[in-house]
Amino acid sequence: MAGSKFQAECEPGTNRSRETSEREWSIMPLTGRTPPCAGIPHSLPFGGGGFAVFDSADAQLINKARLDHLASLEIPVEGKSVLDVGCGVGHLSGFFVERGARVVGVDARPENIARLHSLYPGREAHVANVEFDRLSELGRFDIVFCYGLLYHIENPIAALRNIAGCCGELLLLETVVTDYPRPIYQLEDEPPATKNQAVSGFGCRPSPAFVAMALSRMGFSFVYTSDTRPNHPDFDFEWTSSGESSRDGKNLRCIFVASRTKLSNPHLTLLLEAPESLIPAGDRASLLHPAPDQIWLDVGVHNVEKTLAAARQNPALRVYAFEPNLAAASRLMGVLANYVVLPVAVAEENGSVPFHLNRYEGASSLLPFAPEGLARWIGGGDLAVTATVTVPTMRLDTFLDGAGIRKVDYLQIDAQGTDLAVIRSAGERLKDIDRISLEVQTAPFELYRGASRKEDVMRFLTSAGFRLVETEAQSSDQEENLTFIRTA
Repeated sequence: MAGSKFQAECEPGTNRSRETSEREWSIMPLTGRTPPCAGIPHSLPFGGGGFAVFDSADAQLINKARLDHLASLEIPVEGKSVLDVGCGVGHLSGFFVERGARVVGVDARPENIARLHSLYPGREAHVANVEFDRLSELGRFDIVFCYGLLYHIENPIAALRNIAGCCGELLLLETVVTDYPRPIYQLEDEPPATKNQAVSGFGCRPSPAFVAMALSRMGFSFVYTSDTRPNHPDFDFEWTSSGESSRDGKNLRCIFVASRTKLSNPHLTLLLEAPESLIPAGDRASLLHPAPDQIWLDVGVHNVEKTLAAARQNPALRVYAFEPNLAAASRLMGVLANYVVLPVAVAEENGSVPFHLNRYEGASSLLPFAPEGLARWIGGGDLAVTATVTVPTMRLDTFLDGAGIRKVDYLQIDAQGTDLAVIRSAGERLKDIDRISLEVQTAPFELYRGASRKEDVMRFLTSAGFRLVETEAQSSDQEENLTFIRTA
């Protein structure tokens, strides 16, 4: 549906009048065999205004209304990872930072990102165009926040598909809409010279049905709107199916909350629930078996005191425990419904490898002993390989993708020399892990041949955006347990 009315002042900073353009391109006289062609403005909008458009009185008024309303929805954000898409100069991101979320911003304009870094030093933000730069390369986020962007892009389907690819739980979306009951959108001219307008010069005005239909086809099985509206004139209107995107000099705006699972929130009203046939198999299973509050992975579970006790105390926690020693794994299988044991080793390649069973069960490893190191090891007399068997191996990213796990809250590793290989096996999914504990040898010799060294682990995890927060010596100061948290 072509835009029949153009409201140029979609955001502060546009110089064109709010009045509907009276001058339109000349069109052919309409006959029964000629397609209609109307509503195309004769002149293009012009803008400018620099960064002042983000701080004008109008901008401050609508931003306050947006955030006050978002707070009233009582959506949990503490501890969540949030991607602010179309972040501009970063003013709205502070809502999540103040509530303990880890926030990353993206915007298509390099000058906006540079301004953000000057205003909010230390806040992570990147130049990215939501229509064609893969947001999933930044990781997977619990929440994607997209207020005031969708109507400034020319290809809303590409943008929403890109967002869906990096969104694990919720999409919070606010946009100017077309008041029409069917899934359509209108094309609009916008001034690229204005820093909060469409980069390409084209914007869109989707109908609510368009937004709901698109999101439901992209894995968001439940699309909601809010029971209340932000306290701003752009949200204060009645639906009349008029086909307008503005009325009485005001844009028509709407709030959407899209979720992969059904929400129980008294502030939200369901707009659309995707038919089961449209829900991906992994998401369909999650509807039958609701996702746990937290996911932990325990690699090498011969030492289970921490993870098993946590699973016993918290039924909403689910632990996936990897143990290739069948004797050790069998003792744990079926102990708790939320403690799932997988009798496989985690390695950098999917397949199978030799596994060296040890008289001391906790010393069993994919790596052979270094004889000279074993001779020097305090307590080495208790260690001896009793058998070598072939065990299956799996990469962490293979497991996470196959199981449909979007986020890992904690990864504990005690893999006897292969801890760094376990981390590397997460590949790009390492960005989806929040906390890691692992074991490194600190003695000046190798116990296991080819074992990862502390300095290698530190270098790798630091470069991947983790920070060391805890160190614990053990094994007569021959080893250390290191705990890292994600900071970027």
